[in-house]
Amino acid sequence: MKLNKINHEFVKLIPENIQDGKLYISLEYKCVVHNCCCGCKSEVVTPIDNNGWSFKEESGKITLNPSIGNFQLPCKSHYFINNNNVIWA
Repeated sequence: MKLNKINHEFVKLIPENIQDGKLYISLEYKCVVHNCCCGCKSEVVTPIDNNGWSFKEESGKITLNPSIGNFQLPCKSHYFINNNNVIWA
């Protein structure tokens, strides 16, 4: 089931069992991890750095840039995360 919203949680370490519909943000390890928003349960890791993704928190909501293109996964899903909304490409 495709998600249209996602929540977030700041963590030091990424939990072993990640929940659907949640972004885990580790500032210490400079990454964001979540299960693919299409519902396929694949783990998606986005490194946060100058050459990768960036994120901003505004009014308690997360925007992740650029888009998430899971072209290496069987689902081939592609979406944006903007203010905790999942916007499908």
